[in-house]
Amino acid sequence: MSAPATRIEKQLNLKLVSDLEALYRSSDGEEGEYGRPGPASEGRAMRLLPADEVIEATENVGSYIPLRGSAIFWGGDNGEFAAVFLTGPLLGRIFIIDYDGRNDSASFRTVTSFVQSLNAGVQDGANWTDLQTDYYVDSEYFLHGAAVCKPANESELKLDRMAVKELRAEYASATIADERDHHHYAMNIMGLTPPADTPSILEFLDTDDMWIQERACNILGHRRYEPVIGKLGTIACEGTTNGRGAAIRALGRIGTPTALETILQCAPKFDRGSMYWIADALQLCGCAVKKDNIDPKGIKTPDYLYQLPGKTTWQKL
Repeated sequence: MSAPATRIEKQLNLKLVSDLEALYRSSDGEEGEYGRPGPASEGRAMRLLPADEVIEATENVGSYIPLRGSAIFWGGDNGEFAAVFLTGPLLGRIFIIDYDGRNDSASFRTVTSFVQSLNAGVQDGANWTDLQTDYYVDSEYFLHGAAVCKPANESELKLDRMAVKELRAEYASATIADERDHHHYAMNIMGLTPPADTPSILEFLDTDDMWIQERACNILGHRRYEPVIGKLGTIACEGTTNGRGAAIRALGRIGTPTALETILQCAPKFDRGSMYWIADALQLCGCAVKKDNIDPKGIKTPDYLYQLPGKTTWQKL
């Protein structure tokens, strides 16, 4: 084992996964300003941190965010980091910590996959927010375009199912003392559940936690899971604060005629200041949408007009 890897393991009392340890055999990370890409990163959105910075960043961030057996190994130019789980059901998977520490769900299956995404982004000058992930991540940063994840093979899906089973067992037996614990388990269970097993995450729609309900709606919309259209309509009208907007967006992503009809049925339940949620969802369903009665001073909320697909008549929301 290389000296940098040995130093990291000894200081953090964690064992590196093989593909991560391999990165430290050739060099001690990539030099640059602390937490920022440097020349050695060759244009990648994040750089591999030298051992001393790995230890420092992990200890610093770990003082205010539960890292749950993970350690930080990459840093970007806006205070974001990439951390690798080195123990537990999520072993080897990577999640992104932004400057607010809001992301707690796995984005990549392996170090190798993450590095491939970093390298692929060089040609396009991609920021870390544009990297193609293995798992759907519903932070606003990962909603660019269609948010298409990398395809998974059967072996990878099998490992995901094993991880979900372990996460559920831990969740069932854990003494939950912190809201973040609920989020950690629920968000990762939903994120790692293979598309073929989507019905197993429907239970997370029936929560009064707005973050968990939002995550469930986002994933179901991303997967265009039509059997849940009716439930999404109910949440859009009666759900939690975050859940309502996420349910409408999910209906827009599903985009079928039934989803469109449900969006229009829910529209009267949204106040004028929230009507942009309806407008955005209608656009996803193929409707033309435009603003009307725009206040030049930007004080008053504009009206929204829409055209149904194939129609020429404008209607007011």
